[in-house]
Amino acid sequence: MKAIGLLCAAALCAVVGCSGSDDPSTGGSNMGTAGNVGTAGGSAMNGTKPVGPVLYCFGDCPLGECDNDGFWSDASCTDVYGQPLNANSALCAPAHAGGYCLEIGTDQFNFDNPQFAVNCDASGVASVASCASGCGRSGTGPAECSK
Repeated sequence: MKAIGLLCAAALCAVVGCSGSDDPSTGGSNMGTAGNVGTAGGSAMNGTKPVGPVLYCFGDCPLGECDNDGFWSDASCTDVYGQPLNANSALCAPAHAGGYCLEIGTDQFNFDNPQFAVNCDASGVASVASCASGCGRSGTGPAECSK
């Protein structure tokens, strides 16, 4: 699984551009932080930016679906993402429109973890909504907060 996570991290770095170092306090030889990717996708967005460890992602997730509980996917988000999302993390892959739901937190049994509906347009710009009552997606439609 760790090899899959590193492969995904390398793929994300190829998409968004990453900077890493050998200093463990900055991520060591891990993925590092995503660079400012401008029109290449990911850095431009509307809404509240999700920050923290990803517990699940389903829908058109930029790195594929994952779930630390194994409900939405057999892939662990801890392995897929490799590190928590931060202010520089890309939320959309370039030229890939689609929507996905994301939960952030460290305890999958905490029902108050923040959830987000993320929708990416064809130019890689993310529209993000913080969801008070959960997130859902119907078929290939956009991700939406539950009412």
